[in-house]
Amino acid sequence: MTITPQCNSQKGAQLPSRVLDIKPKVDKSVVLVDTRNSVCETNQYMTLSHCWGKHQFIQTAKASLETRMKRIEWDSLPKTFQDSVDIAQAFGVRYLWIDALCIIQDDGHDWKQESARMASIYSDSYLNIAATGAADGRGDCLSPRTILCGSQKTSLESIPINPTSPNQPIIFVRPSLEHIHNRYSTLVKHYSSSPDADSVPLLSRAWAFQERYLAPRTLHFHPSEVILECKTGLRCECLGLDSVVRGPFRECLSQEPPITEHSNLKERYDRWFKVVEEYSRLSLTRQSDRLIALIGVATVFQAELGDDYLAGLWKGDFARGLLWHITRPVGTSTRHLTRRHETAFAPTWSWANLILDTEEMGIVFPAGYDDSFATDQRLEVLETNLSPDPAMWIESTNGALRVRGAVTSAIMCERNDASFQGKNAVLILDGDINNDFVLISTSDFDLDVLRTADSGSSKDDTCIVHCLIVGNTIDGFVSVDQDPGEKAEYFCALILSSSASGVYKRIGVLDVKKETMICESSTVMELDLT
Repeated sequence: MTITPQCNSQKGAQLPSRVLDIKPKVDKSVVLVDTRNSVCETNQYMTLSHCWGKHQFIQTAKASLETRMKRIEWDSLPKTFQDSVDIAQAFGVRYLWIDALCIIQDDGHDWKQESARMASIYSDSYLNIAATGAADGRGDCLSPRTILCGSQKTSLESIPINPTSPNQPIIFVRPSLEHIHNRYSTLVKHYSSSPDADSVPLLSRAWAFQERYLAPRTLHFHPSEVILECKTGLRCECLGLDSVVRGPFRECLSQEPPITEHSNLKERYDRWFKVVEEYSRLSLTRQSDRLIALIGVATVFQAELGDDYLAGLWKGDFARGLLWHITRPVGTSTRHLTRRHETAFAPTWSWANLILDTEEMGIVFPAGYDDSFATDQRLEVLETNLSPDPAMWIESTNGALRVRGAVTSAIMCERNDASFQGKNAVLILDGDINNDFVLISTSDFDLDVLRTADSGSSKDDTCIVHCLIVGNTIDGFVSVDQDPGEKAEYFCALILSSSASGVYKRIGVLDVKKETMICESSTVMELDLT
């Protein structure tokens, strides 16, 4: 495979704060080096992406730091680490970065500092080694090739088919790897239903997502074959990936000065939506890491966009970002599938606020695919106490945003029937037609999180909510009552609940036809969103 300029490490690349010096020795030991206080012979290094799992393995702590910088015995390294050392040495690379050993795991300050540098750590690496088939440190990268057929592992050895006549050639056949290739080339929609889901645990992990996204090249050690993933293409041993078209979310970001042309700027924001949509389907051990594990990618985007980062959204594209939806499994009840963490780690208006309890759920941004969407001119971000720097989300847990916009009140009824397969709430809106008539309309929608799921009540829960008009579109995002071929104007609104303290929290989104008079009955006001 030809290495293109986009796949090279960044110019002026520097070594991370600490690396492993893996210069070959007779006893195969390695040593941890603090590059800030040492003279290193080169700035070239590799990184490792791996699953931590539940099995205990060697790490660097404050008490063991001095020992690690003197010597790390080969036998103390788990198999995944040993294989990564062997691979890096085979490439002639002297330094290797492994998070468990190069970050002081029980030092909060060091962990925050190094986590904020993930963008440069992976972007500057020569090659990222991905232990794709290892569930924890005991897994290896260099095991004999196998493929999962049903519940059984089978060899990838080609089987000859003897010719039926002397003039015919011998044909060799082997199991197809098409489903494996699709795991690398398409948006992860149903990870748990993939035939090789259990054999490639790394691909389901959120932390590994940004490592793959940021690294100029990632070499996947899949149980069936080695796959090279870079910013311009995919290659595998069987050549099956040569004809696969990849999605746009892995394309190289240019690292150029902030973009000023509107069309190009929109393309970059659209790419961010695709990043979040893929990322939201991946697993985290600690849900509070939802924004932290994406800091590296957000940092790269910010360098290009020149925009303020607001808890997973961008200020310059705030309206479209607010209107995120939750994709839910088809044919299943919407109850108990989403929840909020006991300790809020993102505002309710951020997609990162929710915990999705099944791998078939994710976040989607419908406005990102709708060219007819237009932001409501009355919507304006006034001020916020959120830091615009993605790296600051290592310490941030929540934040408030003051906006000005058109708001109308409505009555919300939550459906409390656990067997109901449709949308779990209905909104009752009223609009003045004239002094003598009021138009009453209803619209179904899904609550982000059910309010009465555990109350035991058999009655609908009714309350007053507020609708913040965010924008409008020619076709509604989630309408079910629209006739085929019908073109109608819809208003897109954020549904908010209010508290006694005067702050507002997102509980859902709604698209309603212009005929509901929602715009005419609204009042421009300032709101504090949390």
